[in-house]
Amino acid sequence: QTIDKDWMISTNSPMGPFMILDMVGLRTPYQMELNAYQTTKDEIHQTIAQKLKAMIDAGHVGQESGQGFYHYPNPEFKDPDFLKK
Repeated sequence: QTIDKDWMISTNSPMGPFMILDMVGLRTPYQMELNAYQTTKDEIHQTIAQKLKAMIDAGHVGQESGQGFYHYPNPEFKDPDFLKK
């Protein structure tokens, strides 16, 4: 949430990156990170893929499941004071 808040404040964007990931669903970014690792062998991509896989395995795939980086149907970023906290 801190990353999303900072992103939104500094870029004047209506959504932060983790909000977008939840909207897209975590399966797509997981596959992208796996592909990036297979292509580059850069360990950061494998680390990110493993973290996303853990969330997916737990059933936390984003908006469609009711949980990702946020909890739905009432995600924390809908709180009018989200950017003030």
